[in-house]
Amino acid sequence: MEPQTVDDLRNLTLRDTAVSVKTGNPAIDSKVIENIRKRGRVPFILSFDSSYNGTSGDIFNDGGSYYQFFSIDDVLNRIAENTNSTLFDARNTFGYFLFMYSVAVARAESMASSAVVIPQSVIPVRPRDPDQLHQLLQKLTDEGTSRDTNITLDLLLADDTKQGHEERDIAKNNVAVLISGGTDSIGVAYIERGLGKAISPVQILYGQAARHQESWCVERIAEDLGLGLDMLCRVDMPVLKRFGASGLLRDDVKITEKNKKIEYVPFRNTVFISLGMIHAELTGTPYIAIGANHDDTLAPDGTPSYVEAINAVIESAGWPIRIIAPLLGFGGKPEIIRTGKELGVNFSHTWSCHSYIPPEEVGSKARACGTCGNCSTRYSAFLKLGFEDPIGYKKVPKIRTNWAGPQHNYEALRRTLNIK
Repeated sequence: MEPQTVDDLRNLTLRDTAVSVKTGNPAIDSKVIENIRKRGRVPFILSFDSSYNGTSGDIFNDGGSYYQFFSIDDVLNRIAENTNSTLFDARNTFGYFLFMYSVAVARAESMASSAVVIPQSVIPVRPRDPDQLHQLLQKLTDEGTSRDTNITLDLLLADDTKQGHEERDIAKNNVAVLISGGTDSIGVAYIERGLGKAISPVQILYGQAARHQESWCVERIAEDLGLGLDMLCRVDMPVLKRFGASGLLRDDVKITEKNKKIEYVPFRNTVFISLGMIHAELTGTPYIAIGANHDDTLAPDGTPSYVEAINAVIESAGWPIRIIAPLLGFGGKPEIIRTGKELGVNFSHTWSCHSYIPPEEVGSKARACGTCGNCSTRYSAFLKLGFEDPIGYKKVPKIRTNWAGPQHNYEALRRTLNIK
């Protein structure tokens, strides 16, 4: 199957809706629905109700409003167990609010809706300046969604707030790394370790086609870093797969240079960061590191302005956590791989291809497709450096010759890492 556009992959197209989240407070939920209808829109409510007995992702139309149900207790329990916390603790973090907000935006973008309404009552503490938080969330929405999307976000004020947040002691030397198994996130893990940080790897499985091979790589890399698998926080979170609108979420889709735009997953990085936030808050970790870099040109949620926007949201809420993207500070994929090799990365334990690898083919002998954009970028970077790529390809990738990123910043980081 070779779809050409995101429209070909949408599970739903509901442009006249406004997306919100269910709070569990009947008065507030009614107020949200009334607010949406006054705007001339159809309410589309995401419910994370643990008491729902149906299938995760079910959609109902009840009284002129859409409801989509998800059970995410398994996600929160996994993070809680990994951090010696409870489900209650996980639900009372700013990261959980950020998760609900980001999933609502992802749902809106994936079905071409242009409105999101978030009730303030889902924030674990009262914002110091609700108007400022509203503006910053709108900025984050603008920066993190595709450029042909124009989503208006409203923060619906309410007297009720959760008031359940418990602050933790900050372990200044710790960093949670969102690790996928790719060259970029693995490079970040090694860079942060090279800077003397204690690494907490967090892997999000979201139904991506390469999930089996990526999991194999992450386990090998954890061992390479001297981390026990019990230190790996692996979260199975298929919510985004229920939304569609991305070729990465389909095992039967072939991605090539001609249709590479379908690799984009709506608002994915913010959803991932929100889960990393929950983990960081529960462990008192001050940094969350991501592998965003200048050569990833498809995703809007990996740019310097995006990182600045999400940090502004977190800071405005008074949280002492910062999102860092070390690879945005220097050159492109060739420099990432060169630095990784000098820091000891075993690149046979990394995977960049976006095509489906079935479980029976997973391991050191798995072969990448060679047709997707990621294969082209990785293969070309190794070629430029004069290194042999240790993974195999089913087809020789197209050679890429243009690279991004400010070289002088890259050299500064290498000096910090004591790399000549």
